[in-house]
Amino acid sequence: PSLRCCLRKNLILLVREQQILKKKLLQGRRK
Repeated sequence: PSLRCCLRKNLILLVREQQILKKKLLQGRRK
């Protein structure tokens, strides 16, 4: 069960990172 929790947290972190990268890319394009 602990492994599942870790994987879930990692997935959430990855999604957050992807969202941040997308925002940065969008901001860069605007500039």
